[in-house]
Amino acid sequence: MTTIRIAVAALVAAVTVGPAVPALAATNVESTIRDLATEAADVAAEELALVTGADANPAELRRVDARGAEILGQLDRLGVDLTEAIRVALAPLPETADGDVPPAVVYGAAIADLGRIAATPSAVAATPARSGSPEVGLLVVGALSLVALGVAALGNTLRRRPEAAEIEAIAWSDGLTGLANRRKFDHDLDVHDAANYETAVMLIDVDRFKTVNDHFGHGCGDEVLRELGQIIEANVREGDVVYRFGGEEFCVLLPGATMMDAGTIAERIVAAVRAVGLPDGSHVTVSVGVSISDEGAVIDAIATADRALYEAKHLGRDRSVSATARDLAPA
Repeated sequence: MTTIRIAVAALVAAVTVGPAVPALAATNVESTIRDLATEAADVAAEELALVTGADANPAELRRVDARGAEILGQLDRLGVDLTEAIRVALAPLPETADGDVPPAVVYGAAIADLGRIAATPSAVAATPARSGSPEVGLLVVGALSLVALGVAALGNTLRRRPEAAEIEAIAWSDGLTGLANRRKFDHDLDVHDAANYETAVMLIDVDRFKTVNDHFGHGCGDEVLRELGQIIEANVREGDVVYRFGGEEFCVLLPGATMMDAGTIAERIVAAVRAVGLPDGSHVTVSVGVSISDEGAVIDAIATADRALYEAKHLGRDRSVSATARDLAPA
């Protein structure tokens, strides 16, 4: 509800009165974003302590909640690309006592995401060089999302707050691709290590991704990552889990798969990605490392898959390499 309300209000404002924030030097914008993100993390942590405490002070909670909403508005006006966890954590709390309050995992995710923004504000600061007009560029994306929702779905969303399960799911999802995120991967590791069956691991990395961003812009790079996520999901088995592992790297956990199963899937993904074209007529390729947890924990298999991925790069990219730790041991 909050996300759509903000998008609609900002879209109307952009169309009728233009950008809400005067142009600032890039360094000033980044400094402002850093300060706001740092304060927002403190506010989220304070609000979490208040909503989970036995003797919460209602007046103090209202003050902290109001400040969070104020900071959220300031970050939006600066054109900062915020995760859904941040939006939910900083949005106004329900007015009634029986309303849904975000679970602790969402506050934790928001605090972590805000910490990353504070550490590297340049990565989220909208600049004219990147988007022509930061506010309009972001709002076009928001407007397209609203159209995709449809009138009926939009009306339904505006009538209710997200359920607790939906809010918690936000914390586990990558904002760009919709895949499970690295936070969810770390959470799932214990589950797989406790299981009494083998788990194959696949690490997938976009070849020369920096070149894609440098030559065609970050918008094109983002679209490549979204399309790659869809291709991977379309080629794995039911029950396999695809994660946005970080940057241009993805991870797949394949419970119960053999090395041959995983290797076949990896080759299928490599071939499918070659169909993704770039503006200059060239094509995207990926390198894939595959391993299996038959002789250790899943985390060990990931380390081996990472070495196999490096070997795929060394051999010329656009391929997969399947290996066990024994295969990659020095002679």
